[in-house]
Amino acid sequence: MTNAVARVYVNKIEVGTLPADVYNKIVKDVRADRRLYLGQAWNYICVAYAFLARSILQVPVFWFVALLMCEVLGPSNVTDFITAMRQATPAEVNHAICWMLGAGSLVSMIVVAFCMYLGAYPSGVVDEFDRKINHQVRSLLEVPAQGDMMVVVADDGNNGQ
Repeated sequence: MTNAVARVYVNKIEVGTLPADVYNKIVKDVRADRRLYLGQAWNYICVAYAFLARSILQVPVFWFVALLMCEVLGPSNVTDFITAMRQATPAEVNHAICWMLGAGSLVSMIVVAFCMYLGAYPSGVVDEFDRKINHQVRSLLEVPAQGDMMVVVADDGNNGQ
C-alpha cells in the first residue's frame, strides 16, 4: 500500500490532505464525464465567438486611425486616393472596399489576439474539468474559501523516522 497523499492548497495555504488514491479517483471520474466535454466545447465556441465579435468591432476603429494617420502624415496621399477612387470603375471600387475590409479584419484579429494574450480582453476560457475537480475536492474537505486551488501529490514516507 502506498503512502502517497494529495496536499490541497487554496491561495497557497495548505487546507487539508486526502489520500492520493481518492484524489486520483476523483480525477478519473471527472475525466470520464462526457457532459464536461460538451461543456468545454461550448466554452471554446463562446471564446471563438467573442474573439470574432471583438475583431469585427475593431475594423472601423482601425480604418479611422489609419485615415487619421494618413491625413496627419501625408495629406497628399489621401487626396490622390480620393481622386483615384473617383476615376475608378464600380468593379474597382468594390475590389478596393473588399481589400480594405479583408486587411482591416486581419489586422484587427491580430490586435485582438495580442490583447487577449496580454490580458487586456478577458478570453473567457474556463477549464471545466479543473472546475469540477476543484468543486469535488473542496466539498470533500469542506473548504469554503474561494481562490486558486492547487493539489500536490507526494509520497508521504516516514523520511527515516
